[in-house]
Parts: sequence; structure tokens; C-alpha cells
Amino acid sequence: MMAWRNAGEKPGGEHEFYVPWPGQASAEDFVRFFRDPRTFFQSDATKENLYR
Repeated sequence: MMAWRNAGEKPGGEHEFYVPWPGQASAEDFVRFFRDPRTFFQSDATKENLYR
């Protein structure tokens, strides 16, 4: 599965974030998700040299 989230500045000046920041309520869950060997992030794609 590939997921993408376009976020950033919303009307009115509020901001949405792509991933939780350190200390945010779901940060620990995201770190576990990132470390799961079944997930594939850009850093993994770079190691595999997919974009030669």
C-alpha cells in the first residue's frame, strides 16, 4: 500500500503535519510503524536504488 498526505498550511493560518512530531500523542506509534519491517519509506527506496 502506498499512502500520501498533502498537508501544510490551511486557510486561516493553521498547519497540519505529515507525521507526528516528538512528544505528540501518536509519536511513539509512528516510530513503531516506521521500524516495522513491513513498511517501506523513502529511506528504504534509496537503499534499494530504485530511482537510478
